[in-house]
Amino acid sequence: MLEYVVLTATCPTFLNTQLPSVVQSLLGFQPKTGGLNADASRSITFFARQPGVVRVVTTLQAQFVLGSEYAQNRYLGKASVASRGLFNIPAAVQRALRIRSEPHGDGNARITDDMVMWLVPAPEYFEYAGTVRRGRPWSRPSGSRFTHLYLAKSLLPADPLLASLTEFESKVEAEEWQPRVEALQKIDRSRRAT
Repeated sequence: MLEYVVLTATCPTFLNTQLPSVVQSLLGFQPKTGGLNADASRSITFFARQPGVVRVVTTLQAQFVLGSEYAQNRYLGKASVASRGLFNIPAAVQRALRIRSEPHGDGNARITDDMVMWLVPAPEYFEYAGTVRRGRPWSRPSGSRFTHLYLAKSLLPADPLLASLTEFESKVEAEEWQPRVEALQKIDRSRRAT
């Protein structure tokens, strides 16, 4: 089973977020201020992969595969990235990630409490980290034209370790904590009654 490294997680409260610097580096995101492809160099593109997970590539890279992604109905949209790395999450990406949102204020603004995370396959991350540590520029992972970078909702099924932790905590609370709390509450009530 392939493991993934979570690069960062964030809450896009107003359905916008920042493109983290490690994500920019892994993607090869290098915005231009003018000239040919300047607009495409300042945006990222999203492709549906599976429920709750989208693939992220620079829009410059997406030009090579856009036809295929359109034909397979996996193109979700693109987002322009501002100078400080901020971008709005497109509505189709919000739906693909299953981000719940609700209206906020008087206008059309929406907010969410859901979290999203940026992740990359562990072998690619460690190849990237080793390259950067040696002072070399990162271009792409071995054997692939693009980094496999994903954005996902930060709500995952618990693995067996966490499942056993949940069972353990439930048992402790039911068998140890609850009787003590009830006993202390009885003592407190009897003191107040006198």
